[in-house]
Amino acid sequence: MTNLPSPMRLYFRCPGCALVARPGSASYPAAPDGSPAWDGRPAEVRCSECGHLHWAQAADIVPDTTTSTCPREGCGNEAPCPQEAAVVTCTACHLLYAGPATADPAVRDLARATLGLHTVEMQGTLAEAKRRAGRA
Repeated sequence: MTNLPSPMRLYFRCPGCALVARPGSASYPAAPDGSPAWDGRPAEVRCSECGHLHWAQAADIVPDTTTSTCPREGCGNEAPCPQEAAVVTCTACHLLYAGPATADPAVRDLARATLGLHTVEMQGTLAEAKRRAGRA
């Protein structure tokens, strides 16, 4: 498969937390023509919700099957996303917000707990980095 958008513009299901979202980061082989296109070969992606680093390829893409309206005042963009998305990224203003899957209370609770735990982990990582740098 060729000429896919960057993995950062696609949705994947994280094997760490099972939530569907766009990655927080991605590392993938450059296209032969130097464009940001992705050819579907394995890409290393980091879950935006739990921070789990994993490999994804074209077969792992969760396809856009619906749209979601951005809740940011003045935006209201209709962002394409999978019905299974726990988190949606607005394609206009880049706001991350609760996706269609969070209509299910179990998914909503999992998303909140996962993001809360990841936030605590990141705060600990930052505090440790500051301590090592002698700034804490």
